[in-house]
Amino acid sequence: MQRLLESQTQEEVVAAVLVGAGALAHADGVRVAELTLDGGVRYRVVGLRGSGVDIAARMVVDPLGHPLIRHYLTTRTTELVSVDDILPGRRWIEHPLYREVYRPEGLRSQISGELVHSNGAVTTLSLARGGSDFDARERESLARYRRILRTVWGRVRQWEQTNAVLTALDHLAEDDGALVMVLPAHGGEVLYSTRSFAAALEARPLLSDELHDLIRESPLHRAPIPLDADHTIDVSWASDGDLIVVRGIRRDRLGLSTREIQALQALSSGMTARAAASELGVATSTLNKHLEHAYAKLGAHDRVTAVTIAREHGVIR
Repeated sequence: MQRLLESQTQEEVVAAVLVGAGALAHADGVRVAELTLDGGVRYRVVGLRGSGVDIAARMVVDPLGHPLIRHYLTTRTTELVSVDDILPGRRWIEHPLYREVYRPEGLRSQISGELVHSNGAVTTLSLARGGSDFDARERESLARYRRILRTVWGRVRQWEQTNAVLTALDHLAEDDGALVMVLPAHGGEVLYSTRSFAAALEARPLLSDELHDLIRESPLHRAPIPLDADHTIDVSWASDGDLIVVRGIRRDRLGLSTREIQALQALSSGMTARAAASELGVATSTLNKHLEHAYAKLGAHDRVTAVTIAREHGVIR
């Protein structure tokens, strides 16, 4: 228990659980895993101790083949449940998974339960052994341990988020005008932004929503994201993917003037030349002159090509 209470990272928490939970319930194998529920069920082993290597590999390939996982997805119970609870009598030992995977490993009983449910993923604790089902005393001991574990887990996540913010702030010592923003990766209000970024956000009040939408659609997106006329956005992840650190990077404008960029931006939204000129408060002939200069700088011969080049380089949205 002392090891768990002294944990300062999620990795240290998992390592402590693999030892502590196994000792409480006399388990031959302990596994901490993550179920991702968005867009289908995916299984990832976070930590493993003792018997169960082959079992873990099978769960990665076919998580729904395990009766405990299927039971959890059906009921969303937060209680500790054993295979004997849902497949009493001989039903479990006649189950293909038991015959093909558990019995060769010398394991008979398994109990599992939710540890943390956050952002579409569930972290679970599973214990297995060769003897009889887990009795009431063992279950109560595990339940108490799990309550303490959840408190420690929450504290550690707060520490990691704080450290991520502090890391972002450290960059400010190098550049007082740095554009930095920190926000939760899965939605929510901005946690921190520098004064310079806050000023830029006045023109883009929905930027955090745009970033969340972009990340949901393409988590590995790395194309330039425009912030304003002079900066693009660089996105990085911190705190095991729970936080987004956003930095404004001064961009290459490809030699375009502010007016030329504004003209291309207006056209990229589908405006006619006359409407774009009205939007920018200039004559149509002036707008066409800006576009003529922009085409020459970009090596483009028409509107579509110019807009495409400017967009690919993050000059316009």
